[in-house]
Amino acid sequence: MKTKQFAILIFLLLIVCGCDKKNDTNIKSIYVLYYNYSFEPMIPIDCDKIKKKLPSKKKENHYSGISIRRGGVLEKTIKSKKLLKEIENEIVKLQPDTSIDYIDARISCFIRYKDGREDRLCIGEDLAYRIFYNGQCQKQNNKLLFLIKNAVKYYSWMDGEKYLKYQDELNDKSLIRDSVEDRSGKKY
Repeated sequence: MKTKQFAILIFLLLIVCGCDKKNDTNIKSIYVLYYNYSFEPMIPIDCDKIKKKLPSKKKENHYSGISIRRGGVLEKTIKSKKLLKEIENEIVKLQPDTSIDYIDARISCFIRYKDGREDRLCIGEDLAYRIFYNGQCQKQNNKLLFLIKNAVKYYSWMDGEKYLKYQDELNDKSLIRDSVEDRSGKKY
């Protein structure tokens, strides 16, 4: 009888331990800094130039009336093991793209590994679609773009009609994803 109970206990332990392994990742966390608005600067912004800056509300006069600007750089740390595993799975799929050698950064990610290493992933251009990994441009990976932008609530700061409808990852029919909301609450 004790042998049977011991066998059941071992079996249950194997199931419990095995379930945790599917989300096992080498990534400890990802610290993300991102602009909460879209813009086109006169000179490209290097990934190292993105620093935390809380948004401020400013009234600006435009030809179409007065608008409120909410510009800033926000931060978020991604710690969900499941999400980190999904991101890690996409990072290993990245392929170099040698046609671009500079970045105009909008999102800066510090990927911190359990062994103490740190990698850098930057997402750039006005619509935040170009990926640089450790300084090297990569071919577009819509799933990776979506995972990171959605995790930090990037889309919720954008005007859907001006920006979200042009986000390649949101228009990718092969990508299975939840809907996202723009700053007015409209779903995409």
